[in-house]
Amino acid sequence: MFWLVLPMSLVAAVVAAHHVGFVAWHRAHGRVAPAGLEWVRHEVVDSAWLALWYVRGFFSDGPRPGKGRPVLMVHGYSQSGANWLGLRAHLSRPSVAVSLLHRLAPIRWYAARLETHLDRLVRRSPDGIDVVTHSMGAVVLRQVLSTRRDLAGCIRTVVTLGAPHGGTAAVRWIPLLPEVVALQRGSALLARLPSLVELVPGARVVTIAALADTVVYPIETALVEGAQHVVLAGMGHAGLLTRRASFEAVAHALGSSEAEFEQRAELPS
Repeated sequence: MFWLVLPMSLVAAVVAAHHVGFVAWHRAHGRVAPAGLEWVRHEVVDSAWLALWYVRGFFSDGPRPGKGRPVLMVHGYSQSGANWLGLRAHLSRPSVAVSLLHRLAPIRWYAARLETHLDRLVRRSPDGIDVVTHSMGAVVLRQVLSTRRDLAGCIRTVVTLGAPHGGTAAVRWIPLLPEVVALQRGSALLARLPSLVELVPGARVVTIAALADTVVYPIETALVEGAQHVVLAGMGHAGLLTRRASFEAVAHALGSSEAEFEQRAELPS
């Protein structure tokens, strides 16, 4: 029992800390924080699912068969390819989930590993590929495409989930850690990197955000100008990887033509 209670307590403590910072930032900026205490319970459960998947398949890089264009999936900070077990089971498409492996490293280290996977998949996919990212994974993808413009032409759709395209206020008090510094709002890296819309001009870009995301906020930082936006209620950062509503939004984005895609919600003011 101890081995179950201790990790769950740590998860709950981290989720609660994120919630406190989220509420404090919104109050300081005269904005309503769309996440109450009930959300904390949901996010703890969703985070627990991710932890179980993490243990189950830390190196879940193996391809999953299916029909249609392959999908490359890129996880966020401190996670692994196992994050995508739920979405991969929901999709009928062939998929590869990358594990970037690094910790306490600059974004370019993560990008080197992603570039290898991206290059390999593109070479064996003459009809192109799609890419789905969560959190920091979108920034790593931008780093790769900023130096490998040849790969951009092979990407047909990019879907980002809870991505700090414009940085996140959640890491405003955390210094020194290379990845965290890179993801701060106004960071030198984010200012230097072109947006995804600029990097993949021939692809559809869909940015999906959660109203109760206490890891990437304010919400407009997760949405890219010129992309198609989906804003989901009733979930947080972890829920974007575990909730059926998120799976369906991703499947819809990957399976629809640009003319068919329905924008689910407007960016809140």
